[in-house]
Parts: sequence; structure tokens; C-alpha cells
Amino acid sequence: MDYGFFVNAALALFLLSAAVYLFVITAKKPVLEKPALILFILGGTCLAGWLAARWISAGYAPMTNTHETLLVFAMLIPPVYLAFIRRIAGAAASFGAAMLVVIIIAASSFFPGTPGPLMPALKSNWLVIHVLFCFVGYAAFAVAFVLSIIYLAGKASNESLDDASYRAILFGLPFLTLGIVTGAVWADQAWGRYWSWDPKETWSLITWLVYGIYLHLRLTAGWKGQKSAVLAILGFGFVLFTYFGVNYLLSSIHSYK
Repeated sequence: MDYGFFVNAALALFLLSAAVYLFVITAKKPVLEKPALILFILGGTCLAGWLAARWISAGYAPMTNTHETLLVFAMLIPPVYLAFIRRIAGAAASFGAAMLVVIIIAASSFFPGTPGPLMPALKSNWLVIHVLFCFVGYAAFAVAFVLSIIYLAGKASNESLDDASYRAILFGLPFLTLGIVTGAVWADQAWGRYWSWDPKETWSLITWLVYGIYLHLRLTAGWKGQKSAVLAILGFGFVLFTYFGVNYLLSSIHSYK
């Protein structure tokens, strides 16, 4: 089966969506926001089609290497973003979300994606549970990252962006927590221990702490606005290092490239 059709169609739809949103911003044509949103949703639907087709063809969840997980990451950003879109004023954030998905899909093409035999540790029902929990959390943090950049750029209503970014992180942290917990259970089944301070485990915990600190400062110290946005952007940097840096810069038993 040609999985590339779904991926290429998604890439084209997100590019078109971003282009229409950019036209909305520059030409001040808010009437075109709905067509741009439809293109955005159709792009996410194509990625869901890729997931289903690949899963059926390969016989296992396509979440076992960087190529696959990047596409899963890209697929999850649209529904998470749509959960917060009503709280966001202006089209700039939607343009940013569409472009982020475009970048992630494009990045996936640089990694091999041919299905192959699974490593023993990946032949587990915990694979889907653990990966989805983690990547729903990552998708929420990605949304907060985009909103914070747009906020600092001053391209839309600051109050709505600041609030939506906070709520996205508030939504994402429980999912990352469940991802870490289910990962520990899976590790015990696969390797006989819940926690070994492997680099992936350690950096996942550091990322969790960064976002925990974000929420603590937001709720108890009144951090809002610029300081909050900077911390949200910094937190996504930790997400990227946990995802990419550990796999390609450090030695880890979790490095499935």
C-alpha cells in the first residue's frame, strides 16, 4: 500500500491551510478563516488515514521508530489545537499550528520508515498506551509553544493566547504523567525494573518538572504574560531534547530510530 499518498496529501493540505491563514492575516480577510480551518481538519484526517492504513498493513501500531512517531505527533497536534481554538483570537496562532505540522511532516521524510521486524520489547500492548499518552502531552506542549511564540511576537490578542497556552499545558501535563507511569510499568515487564535512570527516563522526568514548575509559578506566583510564554517555549525545548536528543546524542535503551 502506498502510505505516501496520505502523508503527501496531508502535507499539501496543511500547506494550503497555512497559506490561506497567512492571507487572512495580511489581507485582513477573516471570511477565509473557515476554509482554512476545513483544510486544517482535512490534513489531520489524512494523517489519521495513514495511521489506520499502516497499522492494518504492518500488523502492529506504527509507533516504533522516529519516522512513525513524528507522523503520530503531527496527527495529534490538530485535534489538540482544535480543543483550544475557540479561546484564541486571530488567525496567527492557526497559521503557526499549521506550519508546525508542516515542519514535522517534512522532518519525518528524513528518517527511514519501512516497516520491519519488531524488537521483542516493542511487542507489547503497552506500546500504544504509552506512546499515545506521551504524544498527546507533547502535542499539547507544541500547541502552547506556538501560542507563546505568537504571543511574544504580538500578532494577536495577548490575553487569549496567554490563557490558551496555559490551558494547553494544564491539559498536557497529566498525559505526560500517564506516559511516564505506563512507561515504567512497561519497563518492568520488558526489562524487570520500573526505573533505571536511563537518559530517556531522566529527561522525561526533567521535562515533567519543567512544566510542573510552569504551573506552580503560574498558579502561586502569578506568572503570566511574557515570563510565562518564555517558560512555555523553554519547556518545549526540553520536549525536543527528550524526543530527539536522547535518541541521537545519548546512549539509551529507549533509542528506537
